[in-house]
Amino acid sequence: NNLRSLYGNNSVLLPGIAIEFGYSYHKDSELLLYGPHFIAGPLWIFPINDMHNIIFHMGAGYFKEYSDNDSFSYDSDQFTMHFYAGYRLQFENIFFDIKGRFIIIFYDKDITSEYGIEGGIGIRI
Repeated sequence: NNLRSLYGNNSVLLPGIAIEFGYSYHKDSELLLYGPHFIAGPLWIFPINDMHNIIFHMGAGYFKEYSDNDSFSYDSDQFTMHFYAGYRLQFENIFFDIKGRFIIIFYDKDITSEYGIEGGIGIRI
């Protein structure tokens, strides 16, 4: 509340909180990875006008990873960090996003990263 009084109630400098549930699916010639994920963290929304916004989010997450291919099959729990930026079309409580995402996945003895472009739909509560 002290920060809101300093910057004003609608300041873009103060982030909201974003909570995301999703499902990831990645397939290439050698590997099939899939599973649910959960992410939470600060979300900055920079308004262009009433319906159009630029968004930036960073959050910590959890990914339940399953893998299948010809030589092995496994499932594991992974800690992740997510960063994305993009465009949001906002209606009353429904929004549509298109964004670029960068993910860091922390394995037991290794760290890897992924990036891509994605679209989504969500609700504001």
